[in-house]
Amino acid sequence: MIVTLTPTETKLRNALEHAGMNHSCATLAIVMVTRAHARPEEELVEIVRQYPGLEDPNEVRRAIRTLRSDDWLSVSESYGRDLTHQTPDLRRKIADKISDLSVEAQLLQIRASVEQYVKLVGPMKDMIVYDSFLRLLAAAQQRICLPMLATTPYDDTVRILKERAANGVHIQILLGAPSLVARLRGETMRQIAVERIKRWHSIFRHHQNVTIRVSSNVADMSLSTCVGIDNNIARLDVYDHYSQRSLEGVMIEVTSPQGMSLNLVDIFHRAFDSAWARSYSVERLGRVSRFLRRQWRLVMSLSLIGIVFLPVQAKNLTEVLVGVATGLLVPVLIEDIPRIAEFVKKLRSHG
Repeated sequence: MIVTLTPTETKLRNALEHAGMNHSCATLAIVMVTRAHARPEEELVEIVRQYPGLEDPNEVRRAIRTLRSDDWLSVSESYGRDLTHQTPDLRRKIADKISDLSVEAQLLQIRASVEQYVKLVGPMKDMIVYDSFLRLLAAAQQRICLPMLATTPYDDTVRILKERAANGVHIQILLGAPSLVARLRGETMRQIAVERIKRWHSIFRHHQNVTIRVSSNVADMSLSTCVGIDNNIARLDVYDHYSQRSLEGVMIEVTSPQGMSLNLVDIFHRAFDSAWARSYSVERLGRVSRFLRRQWRLVMSLSLIGIVFLPVQAKNLTEVLVGVATGLLVPVLIEDIPRIAEFVKKLRSHG
C-alpha cells in the first residue's frame, strides 16, 4: 500500500514551502504533527522514508537537525532511549509560520481523526453495548456477519435483520454446533443449542438474503458475539471463550474510514469468511454436503473400488480403477492417521 499525505496535509505542506521552508522540512513537520511519531532518530528516519520527498535518509537527517534547531522537534529520554518527537506547541508554530491561526485547529482535527477509528464501547453487560449494536445493524447497507455460539433470536434483533434483509442486505448468521456448545458451555446446553438453531432457521427460512450455517470448529467460533458490518466495521468481543461467557467480555469497535482499510477490520472479515467456508448449512442435506465436500477423495475411491466388482468386461479396467482408487485413498488414510489414533486411544481409555 502506498503511503502518502492526505490532500489537507499536502495543502499545509505546500503552504509551509510557500512561507520559505524547504520541501523535506515542510513534509517532515506535517508528518510529525499529524502522525505523532516518537522514535529513536535512526528508527524515525526509516519510518518517514515512505513519504514522497523523504526517501533519501541523509536528507531526512538534515531535516531532523533543522527542525530540532528551530525548536520544532525535541528529544526526550524514555526507558533509557532518546526519542525524537514533535514539540508540544508544534501546531501553533506551523500556524504562525503560515500566518493562518485556523491551521492549528485543522491539524488537531487531523490528528484526532486518526485516533477515533478504534473505540471502547464498554462491558458487554452495559445497555449501551446492546443498544448501539441494534443501531449498527439497522445502519447496514450491504452485509452483516453475525457469528454467535448459542444466542437466542431476540425480537429486536430479528425485527432489524428482517428489515435489512428486505432492503437487500446480505446477512450471514454463523451458529455453534450443539456438540461444540456442549463442549464449551456444558452438556446441559446441547439441547438448548439444538432448539435455538431450529428457531433461527424457522424464522429466516423464507428470507432470501439471510443464510444460516453451523460450525463445529472451536477456533472459528472464537468469533462468537463479534459482528461485521459492510466489510468496514468490526465489533470485537474480547473474552476468554474457553472459560468465560461472551457477556463477561468487553466490546471494542474498529471502523475503516473512507479510503482506508484497517487491519483489524480485514482480519475479522477474513476470519469470518474462512469460518463460513468450513461450516455447513442448517438445511437437511447440509451435513451430507459438508461430508462430501471434505471427504470427496474417500467417496470417489470407494466408488471406484465398487465399480471393480461390477460384471463389466474391459481390458485392464480393474487394474486402472484399483490404481486410481489407491491413489485417492492413500492420502486420505495418511491425513486421518492422527484422528484414527486418537479415536483408538479414547476407546481404550473407556475400556
